[in-house]
Amino acid sequence: MHPFYAGASRPEGLCDGAWRSIHQYVFALANGAKQFWFNDWIRKPGTAISCCNDGLRPVFFLIEATDEEVSSPFKKQ
Repeated sequence: MHPFYAGASRPEGLCDGAWRSIHQYVFALANGAKQFWFNDWIRKPGTAISCCNDGLRPVFFLIEATDEEVSSPFKKQ
């Protein structure tokens, strides 16, 4: 398992296909979402599970909200 920390943009080292599969969950969690799927099978708040959507790679993603700060691609430095 390899952790990535993401905000509004794809983390370095994560492939584009993987990012397309998970970015909507990352965005929602980064903006305060707590529960997905109407409290059905994922009961831990701030958690989502997704998989690669290309149909070829058996890769699953556990996506969790954290308190880690990530740099914004929109802030001037």
